[in-house]
Amino acid sequence: MGTTVLRNRPCVRIIAGLVTLMSGVPFAVVDAQGCTTTSTIVADRPGFLSGPSVLAKGSVQFESGWAMSRTSGNTAQTIGPSLLRIPLNCRAELRVASGGYVFDHAPSGASISGMADGYLGTKLRLVRGSGLRPHLAVFAGSSIPVGGAFSHGRAEPEGDVSALWDLPKGQWVLGYLGLASRVAGDGRENERIAGGTWGIPLGAKAGTFVEVAEFARHDTRSRFVTTGLQVFPFAALQVDGFVTVPVAHAGSNVAVGVGVARRW
Repeated sequence: MGTTVLRNRPCVRIIAGLVTLMSGVPFAVVDAQGCTTTSTIVADRPGFLSGPSVLAKGSVQFESGWAMSRTSGNTAQTIGPSLLRIPLNCRAELRVASGGYVFDHAPSGASISGMADGYLGTKLRLVRGSGLRPHLAVFAGSSIPVGGAFSHGRAEPEGDVSALWDLPKGQWVLGYLGLASRVAGDGRENERIAGGTWGIPLGAKAGTFVEVAEFARHDTRSRFVTTGLQVFPFAALQVDGFVTVPVAHAGSNVAVGVGVARRW
């Protein structure tokens, strides 16, 4: 969803991520306004794939972090990639993101730095899951070019769909499909995004996950496996860490990172 992207950047995409429904509490409760919400924070980080949960009306949520990646010998750090989520009603939220500030260092000692592109979009919940019926949401938005060494220079619109099935014992599985229009030289090319996530609770205050994500263009295909840990010190706070490794893509895009999400 339109941020600094691990697969084709020397820094890590950690704005978009996966839904974290692994706190051991019920998925849905009804607030005073009649909106379905969650008692424990649900963040769209730290993985590639975003979940279908929509932020409850009357609240606001901020998510940010730090990441370090290695790409063909270069080492990059991304500081402060951030996502602000603002509910519009019980079914939709506004999403405003910054790609963060990137420091890229080459083995020769040369370095460049600058802001990564931002993002503006929305998430719309279509279906509230129950039993075999998944929680389902769609995303629509675009990157916002900021100029500089890490900017694409032009907007990159993207649309996605996310479905999550609740499993016994607090586990869940997520399926994700997306299509983005990426800048390619003087033109554009489509990029197809697909993946899945398995979430596993680790008691009432923590959880883990395994995610596989693929990004495909007409002549390239990149796959990544991400795993990590989320800890919930209290209901409105998530602290997390992750590691991402490429599959059959030697020498590039090994990444680690930490972050935080806070709901008010």
